[in-house]
Amino acid sequence: MDENKSLETMNGTIIFQDVNIGSKSECRKPFLYVSQDDVVPLFMKNSNPFENNELKEFDGKQVSVTGYRSDKKFIVTEIKL
Repeated sequence: MDENKSLETMNGTIIFQDVNIGSKSECRKPFLYVSQDDVVPLFMKNSNPFENNELKEFDGKQVSVTGYRSDKKFIVTEIKL
């Protein structure tokens, strides 16, 4: 992690959604629904961003994620039910 990135914790529901429909990069990606107006793309640190295997077991579940923001996504370092 970059030294200037501070850890934060967010609570919400992980939902996998289809993205890039109809393109070669079409896939299902995880998002954290914090509220109706706050939906954050998630990536698990050191995971394959095209598979997201570490997050699949949390699909549809209420979680608490710890990590940091990078560009327009949230990099997850820890996840709890």
